[in-house]
Amino acid sequence: MKKYILWDFDCTLAYRDGKWSKTMNDILVSHRINIAYDSLRAFMGRGLPWHEFERPHTELLGNKTWWEHVESYLESVFVILGVREVHAKAYAKEFKDRYLDLSQWHVYEDTVETLEKLSEEGYTHIIASNHVPELQQLCEQLNLDQYFEKIYSSALMEYDKPNVKFYQEILNDLNNPEDIVMIGDNYNADIRGAKHAGITAILVRSENTLHYEHYSKDLKGVADLLEKIKNAKISA
Repeated sequence: MKKYILWDFDCTLAYRDGKWSKTMNDILVSHRINIAYDSLRAFMGRGLPWHEFERPHTELLGNKTWWEHVESYLESVFVILGVREVHAKAYAKEFKDRYLDLSQWHVYEDTVETLEKLSEEGYTHIIASNHVPELQQLCEQLNLDQYFEKIYSSALMEYDKPNVKFYQEILNDLNNPEDIVMIGDNYNADIRGAKHAGITAILVRSENTLHYEHYSKDLKGVADLLEKIKNAKISA
């Protein structure tokens, strides 16, 4: 019987400098426009597909592609921030290439070591992430794709985390495995969402403000937590 680990991507396995806010800021700076960084961050906390996770993409996107939907929102943000509409549309179009710029992406130092160790222990790795449609290509460019049997990006699915239907789609695709654990940095999307789908979850990297029992400040503690979870199931 296969043992699966579902991995979040951003801020779990790898990270992009400044995420979405910095990408927006870089675009504005390149056009000699100065906007307070905190203003940009406020807008990136809403308006993106995963902020409306209860809605299926067929309803949310309508006739638009995923990127067309996102660019439409980014264009509206630029306009609110004072950019002329004709420029706002062009700036929004710049976002995709800038966001995917490989030089801005970094793999955590403990990622590959942890993936290799857990593979040796018989785990099959799957990525399950709220992300852009190009996540597969990004993993290939970062030389991470070799460690994963499948890569699921919410942009290519019907729902985003933490919607239980996001997880159910993956579980169905994997023929509903009994031995499966989710690992991620976001308590709401990765922990609460997985638990609602009946999946045990491990929180990593972020602050453990809720004192969640399955927690590690980095990936180095994941193997011990997986062993603890396995033993608890045996004893139950």
